[in-house]
Amino acid sequence: EQHLQGNQSISTDEYKQKNKAIHTETVRETILSYNTNKVLNERPPEINISESQLPRRSRTTLAQLRSSYSPFLNTYLHRINRAENPLCPHCNTEEHTTCHLFNCQQNPTNLTVKDLWDKPIKVAEFLHLAMNEEEEDPG
Repeated sequence: EQHLQGNQSISTDEYKQKNKAIHTETVRETILSYNTNKVLNERPPEINISESQLPRRSRTTLAQLRSSYSPFLNTYLHRINRAENPLCPHCNTEEHTTCHLFNCQQNPTNLTVKDLWDKPIKVAEFLHLAMNEEEEDPG
């Protein structure tokens, strides 16, 4: 299949590659334009390139956690009336926020919230997210 670029025809693969490059650059520029991330309480660093090795669903979950608008979090589910309470399912004493994921006494880790940006693969492993396409839940 061919697509038009100006007066020239390009292949579907080339079209997809160019479209992906435009999307990636637009997302990068948008992220860099943000001043303060409310999870970090500071300007977010760039996301480590290693995240691209993760399946889309896992990358989506990490992105949602970076904003705290994630169905992975009981605080978010409670806010949208999908959970009875906002408490952590591990300790049941603190609100289940992005920051709490890395500080829960019942689920200890040496990772920090900043590792959502710096060490996305380690965070995905800690959160038991799919590490490859075969592990992804099809639903």
